[in-house]
Parts: sequence; C-alpha cells; structure tokens
Amino acid sequence: MKHLNATAALLAAFVVSSSAAAQEAERTAAAAVQTMLTRSSVAALKGRYTCIYVRSARAERSDATNGVRVIIDGFAELPGSHAIVPLPANWDVHLEGLSRATRIDIAEAALADALIAARTAAERDALLDAHPDADRDELARQLSDKGFAIDVTGDYARAEAIAELALAVAHDGGSDDAAARAIWLRGRARDGQDRIDEALLDYTSALHLAESGGDEETAAASLTGIGTLTMIKGDDAGGMSAVSSGLERALAIGNDRIAATALLILGNRQQHAGDLASALRHYDDASTHAERAGDLLINAAALANTGLVYNRLNDYELSALYLQQAIVLYRKTGNILGVIRNLRNLAEVSTEAGDTERAEATLRQIDKLLPGHPDVRIAAYRDVTRAKMALRQRHFGLAERLALLALQASRDAGDERLTAFAAQTLGNSYARRHRNLEALPLYHEAVRLAKSLNDGEVYWRARADEGYALGRLGRTAEAKAAYLDAIETVEGISATMPGGSPDQRSFFQDKRILYHEMFWLVAPADPSEALAWEERARSRALLAFLSLGRTVPDSELTEHERGEQSLIEHRLRDVNEKLLRARGEPGLDRRHVAELTGAVKRARVERDALTSRLFRDHSGPALARNDPPLPNVDELRRNIPADGVIIEYAVVGEHIWVIAVSRDHPPRILAIHTDEATLNRKVSRFVELLAGSAPALPALSHELYNLLLKPVASSFRGGKTICLIPNSSLWQLPFQALLDDDGRYLIERHPLFYAPSAAVLTWYASHPSDAAPRAMLAIGNPSLGRTTASASTGGVTLSPLPGAEREARTIASIYGSTSQLLTGAAATEWRFKALAPQFRMIHLATHGSFDNLQPMYSHVVLAPGGSEDGLFEAREWIGLGIHADLVVLSGCKTGRGRDVSGEGVLGMSWALLAAGCPAAVVAQTDVLDSTAELMIAFHRRLANSRRSGPGRAFDPRAATDALREAQLSMLRDKRYAEPIHWAGFVLIGRGW
Repeated sequence: MKHLNATAALLAAFVVSSSAAAQEAERTAAAAVQTMLTRSSVAALKGRYTCIYVRSARAERSDATNGVRVIIDGFAELPGSHAIVPLPANWDVHLEGLSRATRIDIAEAALADALIAARTAAERDALLDAHPDADRDELARQLSDKGFAIDVTGDYARAEAIAELALAVAHDGGSDDAAARAIWLRGRARDGQDRIDEALLDYTSALHLAESGGDEETAAASLTGIGTLTMIKGDDAGGMSAVSSGLERALAIGNDRIAATALLILGNRQQHAGDLASALRHYDDASTHAERAGDLLINAAALANTGLVYNRLNDYELSALYLQQAIVLYRKTGNILGVIRNLRNLAEVSTEAGDTERAEATLRQIDKLLPGHPDVRIAAYRDVTRAKMALRQRHFGLAERLALLALQASRDAGDERLTAFAAQTLGNSYARRHRNLEALPLYHEAVRLAKSLNDGEVYWRARADEGYALGRLGRTAEAKAAYLDAIETVEGISATMPGGSPDQRSFFQDKRILYHEMFWLVAPADPSEALAWEERARSRALLAFLSLGRTVPDSELTEHERGEQSLIEHRLRDVNEKLLRARGEPGLDRRHVAELTGAVKRARVERDALTSRLFRDHSGPALARNDPPLPNVDELRRNIPADGVIIEYAVVGEHIWVIAVSRDHPPRILAIHTDEATLNRKVSRFVELLAGSAPALPALSHELYNLLLKPVASSFRGGKTICLIPNSSLWQLPFQALLDDDGRYLIERHPLFYAPSAAVLTWYASHPSDAAPRAMLAIGNPSLGRTTASASTGGVTLSPLPGAEREARTIASIYGSTSQLLTGAAATEWRFKALAPQFRMIHLATHGSFDNLQPMYSHVVLAPGGSEDGLFEAREWIGLGIHADLVVLSGCKTGRGRDVSGEGVLGMSWALLAAGCPAAVVAQTDVLDSTAELMIAFHRRLANSRRSGPGRAFDPRAATDALREAQLSMLRDKRYAEPIHWAGFVLIGRGW
C-alpha cells in the first residue's frame, strides 16, 4: 500500500474581516482544491488513483479548524482494477491573505493524528462523536497510512495498535477496502514481531477483501506478504509464486513501493538458494523502485542485503560500502533495530576480513544501542560474531562460552538460521581444540537446518566443517562424501555468476580449502587424483577470463551505462591526481592526504561495484556462465615437454606438500616437513637478506633448497626445464637463487619459470595468440610531471630514471625498424594505450607500485597527459586488447601481488595473463641500477635465439632460456654476482 505523506498539522486560524472577504476566501479555497485535484498533483493522493473526476466543490467556514473546509463532489478510478470509488470529500485549506492557498490537507488526516495521540478509548470515542461528518473510509485509510509510517521505524507493537483502531473505524461505516488495508497493516506489524501464523491469516484475509473490492494495491501487498511467510514456513515454490504474482500486480498498477518489496523478497530467496548473481540483480531493481517511491526502508534493506551477498563473495570492501549506505538510510527512517542489525553485519564482515579492531569497534556501538532497543536475536548474532573473533585470536574458551550462549538463545527463539550459525560456531570452537567427536552433532544440526532453509551458503560451510571433523577422526569415506557434497553446492553457486567476472574471482577465495581437503584425503592412495583436485582449485577465474571473455564489450552497454563508466573513471582519475599533487607539495598536509587517500579508495570500490553490475547485466553469449572444462591429469602431462617437469606446491591446513609431474612419470607427492607459519617466516627472512646481500643468505638459501626442492630433486635431474607453481608466500621466493648441496644456484642447473597452474599452460598451448604486426614497443623514463611526482601508495617521492631511458633505447635498437621507442614527455599513458595492441613485445622501464590491499590497482607510472593521470593500473591491461606474446615490466616489485585462493599472485602478472598475454617478465623484488644490464642482455639473447629470432613465430621456451642466460651472465660478472642483481626477475606464464 502506498504510504501517503498528508500533512497532519491543524490549520492556523483564519479571520475573515467581512462577509464579502469570507466569500472570496471560500471561492479561492474551493478553486485551489479543485485545481489541484484536476491536475492530480496534491501530495496526499499521489499514486492512489489513475484518474480523478470532480463534479463540483463548495467551501464553508470550519469551526473545527477556524479555517476553510472544502467539500468535494467527485469520484476516482483505481489503478489496475479501474474500479470507481469516491474521492475524499473533506479538505482543509490554509490561506495567506485572501488569494493564495499555502497548504491543503485531507481533513481526516488531522483527525487520525488526534486519534493516535489519544491516551484512552474514551478519548478516541469522544473525538469520533465530535466528527460525525468524517468519512470513515478515508479516516481508516489515514490511520493505516500513519500506522505504516510507524511500522517502518520498527515499532511494530504500536503499528499493530493503530491497525486495530483503523479496522474498528472501517467496521464503523467504512468499506471492505478500508478494512483490507487495516488488516494488511496488522499482518505486517505481526510479521515484524515474528508472529508468522497470525500474520499469514491477516495477509490472506486482506487479500480476499481487496480482491472483492478491486483494490489491486492492497492485493499486491498482501500477496507479497503471503509469499514471504509461505517460504519461511517451508513452501518455497508456493511462496515464490505468490510473491511473483504480487510483483506482477504492483508493476501493472505502477506501484514502486510494493514492487520494490517483492523484488527484495525474491532477491532474498535467490541469495539463500545460492543464485547470487540473480539476487544482486533483484536487489538492484528493488533499490531503483524504492528510490522512485521514496521508500527509504526498502532501499535500506536492498542495500544491506546487497552487502551480505558481497560478503558471501568475499568482496569485503564492497560489502562494507553497501552496509554503511544501508545504515545511513536506516538511521534516516528512525529504524534503530535496522541500524543495530546491520552494524552486526558490518562487524561480521570485518571479522571475516581479518580486521578485528574495526569489528570490535562496531560491536561496541551495538553494545551501546541494544539496551535501549532490546532484541534477543540480534544479541545472539552479536555473540556469534564475537565468538568468531575469539576463534581467530585463539581464545577458544571465550569462543565456546559465547557460541553456547548464542545457541541457547537461538533455540529458545526458534530461529533456525541463527541456530545453524551458532551450532556451527560452537562446533568450530570444539574442533579447534581437537574435540571433533563433540563437534560432529553440532555440525549435523547446522547441516539439517541449512537444508530445511534451502540456504546453500550455510549448507556448504556446515558440510565442509563436518568433513573436517570426520577426516580428523579417520572416517575418510564419510569425510570425502561431505566434501564432495560441499563442492557440488559451491560449484552450483559459482555457475550462477558470469564466467570470469570479478564476483566469480573473489567467490573462490574461501572455497579452496574444500579442494585442499580432498587433496589431503586422496593423496596417500592416488597422487593423480590428488593433483587433479589441486588443479581444480587453481586459476578458475583466470581460465574463465581467457575462455569466456575478459570484459563487457562497449557495444553491449547502454548509453546510460557508458555514461556511468565514464563518470566513475573521471572521478577516479581526478582524486588520483589530487592525491598525487597533495603528496608532492612542500609541507605535507597529512590530514588532507588521508582524506584524499580515503576518496581514492571509495572511488575504486564504487568502480568495482559498477563493474560487478555490468557483468551481471550483460551475461549473454560473450560472457557465458559456467567454468570452462579443466584438463585431466593425462592432458596436463601430454603438454609437458620431454625435458620439462612441473613442481607444484599445495598448502593444506598446517601441512605443505610438493608435487612433481612430468610427461614420462605420473605425479609424485611428498610432504614438506614444516608448517606454513614457519615457512612464511623463512621466506620473509630470505627476501630481507637478499635485499642486503647479507652473509647469512647462503645458509638460508641452502636450507630452503633442502626443504622445498631436494625431496623431488630426482624428478628434474639432467638439466630439465622446471615450471614452478607456488602457493601462498612461495610466490615471493626467488627459487632461482636457492643453493643446492654443491653450492650451485638452481638457475645454474636449470632453466625455470613460474605459472599459476598447469591448466593455464595447457590452455595457452592450444590457444596461440594472434600475431601483432610490429616487434617491440619500448618505453623508458617517462616524464613524471607534477601529478606523478609521488607514488599513489606510500607517498614515496619518485625521481627520473636515466638508466631506464638508456635501457629502453638500447632494447628498441636491438629489434630494429619494427620497434618504437617512447621516452620522456612522449611516453604518455594515453599514447601507450593507443600503441600497445600493435606490438608482439612490450617493454616498460619505469617506476612501479604494488597495492597490497587492492592489487588490481597496482600500477606502473607513465607520463600524464590528456584525460589520463599517468598511473597505468593492473586492471587496465584486461580491456586493452593487446596481442603481445611477451610483456616485460622492468620496475620495482611488478611481480608482487596478493595470493588469492589459487588464482596465483593477483596483480600485474595476473592481469597480463588474463589479458591474453601468455608470458610476462616481472620483478619479485626492488630493482637496482644493474637491472638495465640484465634487461639488455635478456633481449639480446632473445632476439638472437634460434627459436624466436627475426621472421620466426614467438617461442616461449626462447624467453625462458634468454632470461636464464642473462642471469648467468650477470652471475659470472664480479660486479653483479650477488643474487640481488639478477635473481629478482622471473618469467610468469607459459615458459615452454
């Protein structure tokens, strides 16, 4: 039902100085009311009728208001049913002077306010007796509308009392339509109090009365309520049908508020069923309709639930953005319970993102608000979140106490979803203390409830935890069954998202554990199956990018969407430039820099939200759904050359495994005798020592060789080319600088390269890239300009790179007339973007910056100019349309990134692979002046290679060999023999 905003205040006194003046005022008032009704512009009637017909209007002095009362003789047509109903007859008019009406109210609105304010039944009866001329039908409607406004704030008990009053008025001379609206409101208020059976009876009764009277608005609202509660009671199909019918009727009569409500409910159903992309589309549509209707509450709920979906997708920044927007709207509506609920959701998001400080600060806000607005369920949800925080901090006793408290409260409240959360959290607190037998019944309960709720997210998590406990109890067959069930559910959810979309990429971040656990369970008996599970967890989004399309084509976007894209890109460039200028100015204003840093982050998150929506809205043939098929182990082996070997690492809980596989030998799997935390410390220490060429480096280098490579050394004897597929912190480790038992570096024995997965190598082997017409685009030492005088992260002042310019000039000369050189002011980002698709190889010798929090916004620095800020970000490679076989990023830490759930290092190198470039040479570490010598040596050898020389197709093995030969030449030069000079660069992608 449309919420009406009729003004409730009584009219100010109007004094008529003469009979003629009084008559003029009455004529003015009557004309004003008739004009507004004829134009259908009066706020109190907005949305109520399709057409309004006025026969006549007369005015008279009103003793009740000391103003002018206008009595209308007219009728109107309802939307949808086109039924004819009377118009509200009594209008109070406030005049300024004798000629201008400043406010017009339906008279029954003021009486409704007075009835609501009355403290006793006797007072209400007296008010009704004093207004015998009040239209009971309109009065009941006004009461229902005002009750709805109170219901929106979360004061359901008061809204129910007003609904009862409206129903009593409707029964005292009102129509069935008025009674239907009052009963619907009572159902909604009872619904808010979780009195489901009573609410369902009210919605059903309201529907019958509304349909008999032709009130499509109340019928649509009642159907939406019936469908919602029917789904809650377990009849999913029946509930969906009722809500869909309510949506259809709401759209037919143009009622945006009811349409928004129905879309919200459908979105909730899709979210619980695991169709996250459809849920997000429904929430987008609900928000649009709610904004049109001016309904802050439905808009708040749509935004909040969008935030919850992004939390399921592990996109914590987007999740927090939507939840914060929702909280602002809940505050505006006065719905404090909505505020508290979503502060709890925000705390949950922060907990899962690992930001316990922010989570605890948010929970403290809840602690302050809850005593004034007590709610048992919200308190229990808060306790679950605190229990999860305690588990992360290894405070197992506290986690157990809080989870048990929440479980007891949820069972008492009969809230199945909350019970499932609490039971699973309590089970996890037991499992973390190796009490798996006690955890199992709790996991069983969570699984049962999740299945009853048809909630795929809760279900797969509970099944995964169940599998963990069963595996640790030695019940391997049952554990496998649980994990396979969880994986089937997860992959069903993944299949609803556009392939290769940012949503799909983030979705698998916390799902990889399922595949790891299957690896752990099958590895002792079947190494080939174990490798298949490990590969199944890797590079899923990357392969989808490669197979299904990498971006939404501009031609598929609407004009509005292109405008949105242009606007957000302009905003992002603008705040980037402002931040860089602020950092480059003398007398650094840290507060201003912090504000601009926040603005950059917000603009990035808003851009990511738009990208996510465009993928959802354009998931046609170019962006087909479902993952591409993964090659089996036999196919992987066939694509390994006879002189090659893959060394792949798997991290499963506290265990680390190494897998060796070649064309001629099936997979071998061996355990690494250390835990992940210890290994991470050793790798971090190695990188630290490498940067300083410290004396302790050789000993640690040999220790890491013995730990990581010696167990499978027999697999790569004879100078084989090694493809390394790292995991976790091993992506930061320069394996080429590890020392064997003879004191020789690995690079001295073997050519090597890195890859995110064996499946990616197989894909590139069967998908050769289109050859670009020109050989080399070399860029070096771009002019920084004012806007790029400092890096966008960290505030590090940048300086010119004359060595990089010499490097680029020399490299361009190596490739001759088909190369192009850009340096200084000519090396603009705009020109680079225009030229890059024309070249088979691209070499960038410039500053680079890695963003650990938002790795796809890591960038290389080019010259600013035109509409570009000079910061070429990782994400921009994907839509560039390059046809390069090789890209070399000769800048600091261009190979760094964040290890994201099997996707490899998310950053520049990942973006290059996703853009279709099969190989990239990037830096794992900071670079030195000697980098120019290494890069020039690399390109000389590559250009002279028998495999990839002039006139020949590019051979990735040539790049692997050329990089190795260049590194060896540096190693043999006393000036550059220390690993810091040559070990920092690696080839990532296809190296054979």
